[in-house]
Amino acid sequence: MQFTHNKAIIGMPETPYLLRVNKQVGCFSVGNLEPGNIESLNTYGRGKSLEFAIAACDTTLHGKIGKVKEEQQYAFISAIVTASDDLRLPKGLLIHFLIYGYEARFFTMLAAEVETAAIFGGNVPKIIRMVFDRSVSTQFNSTIKPPTIASRDATKEELILFEAAQMIAEKYPAYLPNATTLYPINANPKTGEVLSGLTRHRLIPLFPTSESQPLLA
Repeated sequence: MQFTHNKAIIGMPETPYLLRVNKQVGCFSVGNLEPGNIESLNTYGRGKSLEFAIAACDTTLHGKIGKVKEEQQYAFISAIVTASDDLRLPKGLLIHFLIYGYEARFFTMLAAEVETAAIFGGNVPKIIRMVFDRSVSTQFNSTIKPPTIASRDATKEELILFEAAQMIAEKYPAYLPNATTLYPINANPKTGEVLSGLTRHRLIPLFPTSESQPLLA
């Protein structure tokens, strides 16, 4: 589906366009990437930089996704692309992505700032830029390549896309997926240990019992 706002065309795929923020390889992707494999990068990679206007931001998520072994705070972002270094992410496309750790906390802080500004009447349209330009050593003697995230005021041209992004929640809420539906909780039926998935509550470890079910705070 698409709609037009002040001549800007907004594309909202019926199947949500889910991006991965791949910290191991250092780029956006739409699937699993094999580091160093050019064919894999060309097929699933979606560039190293992205600018967007937020349509929805859920920062209340906790859980385990992929190879993450411990509970993390997650943020699920729905946004309109305003600029990208990959032509497969055109301006006006509605995308969605999940992020955790420091990056999730950035969006939590941003959401708080937006809410505070709205209360005091000083809300300014913002554009978010994410670019993979860092290399960080971890406590496990490995190296990850997380993105740098920053926000800035929207330009006059970007303001149209920002306004369109704000319209989606009100006029087209069906195109904003629920992260807990996309990533449902999967628990060990014998111990109740959460193996994967997201919830809007912190996970509380259970003592192993045959009758245990996942307990949420």
